[in-house]
Amino acid sequence: MLDITYGIHAKLENDPLIDITEIGSFGIEKSGDKNIVNLIPWIQHFPSCLSWLPGMKWKREVDAFRQWGYDMRDVPFAYVKKLLDDGTASPSMTTELMDKLQDGWPDLEAREEIVKGIVGATYIGQWISTYQAFWWLIHCSGIGHYALFA
Repeated sequence: MLDITYGIHAKLENDPLIDITEIGSFGIEKSGDKNIVNLIPWIQHFPSCLSWLPGMKWKREVDAFRQWGYDMRDVPFAYVKKLLDDGTASPSMTTELMDKLQDGWPDLEAREEIVKGIVGATYIGQWISTYQAFWWLIHCSGIGHYALFA
């Protein structure tokens, strides 16, 4: 997934980009749980200093995982941007979009934000879909119960 979207070849073990994605996707998954904010939407505007109130655990979790979510998008992009500046970037979705939008978008900062958003959403969507498919495969196969509860 990193290779297609960013042109980065992930390490099999101890890859910081994979670690960021695992923690960030866990935060995204946790934020979709049933929370009081789903019943009372205006409660989302409460300041973080009130997260100690009963039923506000979701607020503490969102605050804790917010930066990880941004890092899922920003850290790989910054790495590819550095490689582009060095002239050593591998072909990827990011490099293609940066090249294609170069003529139509002269403002570099705006172009980078657009590419960062598109590629980040693609990468995060691929990661979460693959991750969920893997766990559903284990769960639905006969070994799911034994693998998770043994």
